[in-house]
Amino acid sequence: MFHSTKSIICLIILSVIVHAESIYRVDSIDDYRVSGHYQPALGDTFGTPMAFTAVPGVPVTVRCQVQNQVHHIPPGQAGWAREDYIQLVNLPPVRHSANAGLRDSLAGRFTISFAEPVLRGRPLADVSVRNGILYLPVIKSTAKTVAFDPPRPVFASGLRISIDTDGIYELTAAYLGSKGVPVSSIRSRAFRLFQGNTEVPIYVSNAHRTNMSPDDRILFYGKRLLKSNGRPTQYSYTNVYWLTWNQPGVGVRVAEAEGKLVADPTLYRSNDGTENDLYAREFRDTLHIEHDTEILWLGSVDTPQELGRLDPTNEHDNWFWGAVGSDVLTHFPIDIPSPSARGQARITVGLRGQTKSRDNSNDHEVSVLLNNRALLENDPQVAVWDGQEEHVFTSDPFPASRLLHGENTLTFHVERRGFPDRSALNWVRIEYPRGFRARNDRVGFSVHPLDI
Repeated sequence: MFHSTKSIICLIILSVIVHAESIYRVDSIDDYRVSGHYQPALGDTFGTPMAFTAVPGVPVTVRCQVQNQVHHIPPGQAGWAREDYIQLVNLPPVRHSANAGLRDSLAGRFTISFAEPVLRGRPLADVSVRNGILYLPVIKSTAKTVAFDPPRPVFASGLRISIDTDGIYELTAAYLGSKGVPVSSIRSRAFRLFQGNTEVPIYVSNAHRTNMSPDDRILFYGKRLLKSNGRPTQYSYTNVYWLTWNQPGVGVRVAEAEGKLVADPTLYRSNDGTENDLYAREFRDTLHIEHDTEILWLGSVDTPQELGRLDPTNEHDNWFWGAVGSDVLTHFPIDIPSPSARGQARITVGLRGQTKSRDNSNDHEVSVLLNNRALLENDPQVAVWDGQEEHVFTSDPFPASRLLHGENTLTFHVERRGFPDRSALNWVRIEYPRGFRARNDRVGFSVHPLDI
């Protein structure tokens, strides 16, 4: 049975798991143990992390044989991941040839043994891998059960609206009617919009009418799904809104206001005699860029720790933009709309270490470049930290004239220092003076992500 983190292709004879660049083959199972072979990625001399399902309270041992040497692997971290109990270990490295075939290269053999028959009667076909975790068919009666009491909505019925992009959304009377909403019999003031249990203000055109007419519409500002700190979640961008009309009271409305200029125009002009020179040339903007392209199971397996004891409010982000350090230079394209040539800019990047050198402190040194140049000519901007930890680096202010309108290239430079220095890029934040130049007929203005 062949498995990968993105797809599962079923054969009958054996089980092979591809995790990142490492390969696993599970070829036997009985009541107490699972055995197989493994091969780490080419050039990986620091061992192979493995995560597998276990049973809390049941001791487990891992034995490896590599080049006729037997290794007894101490357990690493363990804890609950939803309804599954996960055990981490670090398998020893295996030397192999890049030209070796699959059967020849699977030189390391592992055996996972449980003190109790938790695999009783389970077939080899039940072994699988999802998101980099080797799921063994342990007896489910020993698994954790979690009581779940879903939140009760403040309404009994309504129209579900799914949103994955911030913006102003329109619900016409014709659209509502096509979805089965009896628009002609609902008083306009009865419409209310909720996200979770929070009411969201809406605008109803011609609100003086008792009922919506075919040419009327509802407008509201919808936002994609975010965590409480305003950052994206790991699981979905889709947010759910509910439009209801059976609740007592009047819904929250967006008020109309006159938009014409009422202040003295001279207040917006300079005092140097140039009548057409306006004060407002740019505004300060913050651009957050985050692409969740791959999920990486990161963190040290050297320090055993119960995952269930971690602070539940501190959600770890395991989705990353891409790896840094495999090559000396790693490039990421970033789009920056309408930077002003005046003033100062600053770049902040969120990184996390993938490798750890026990013999070297500050084993990560990553230089930040922009458009193939240093941010500051005589002051290299270098992110320095240690271990498999999250690290946020903020550059010193640099001239905003270094930014280009449209596509820019952010480059990370990692020198070869005799040991692996690899990390992962999570997100990029750029603070810069932004002009009023439109791009694709649009000029955006930023507010706090949790503001309406």
